[in-house]
Amino acid sequence: MNAELLAWQIGRNIRFYRNRFGLTQKEVCSRMKCDRRFYQRIEVGKARTTVATLNRIADILSVPVHDLMSVNKLVLDDEASLLLFDWNHVDTENTAIWYRNQQFEILKVNNSFSDLIGVTSEKIVGQKLFQFLSAENRDLSNILADCESKGLTNFYFSYFKEKDHSFPLQIHPIPCFKINGEYLGSLSFAVPIRSNPKIQQLLIPFIQHLFHYSPILMASK
Repeated sequence: MNAELLAWQIGRNIRFYRNRFGLTQKEVCSRMKCDRRFYQRIEVGKARTTVATLNRIADILSVPVHDLMSVNKLVLDDEASLLLFDWNHVDTENTAIWYRNQQFEILKVNNSFSDLIGVTSEKIVGQKLFQFLSAENRDLSNILADCESKGLTNFYFSYFKEKDHSFPLQIHPIPCFKINGEYLGSLSFAVPIRSNPKIQQLLIPFIQHLFHYSPILMASK
């Protein structure tokens, strides 16, 4: 991950948590005993931050410092830029990608997702995710969605329907939030178990492209 992207990511992470805990920039600067202009540059990704500075900010925001530097969550200005981004121009090695809102309505998929379940994207978008899950997995998905809305996420497995049979997928969901902390939905990456994917290696390049082509910036729990 390049330095510019990392600086933007850290800045957006900090802003996300500051807003979540109801702190102003002035309050954070007062606790840090730093110049406000310097702090503002941190939040917009224009300042180099030392480990000591990040540790101090993490203490003030009551979050682990490593959470300020991860990509387990997306913080969006709005959903529009995510939906306008052409996912099929990014090499994801046939990884299925979809975005659903908090009502489980699928708003966007890539070609690999359509190919995987044998349904065109036109027939998928606007439908509930549950329509494509095996019945035994629907309760689990509700539980996982509740975890995602709290910023808790990890790999999990679920069964999707394809005509007269179902198949397991390894799924990596990324909860999506507005900068004010409002939960929007989930961006998910998935592959059939038989493909034995290296999802983490695929995830970072995709998000780097997402960052480059849209105003979306990343943040972590």
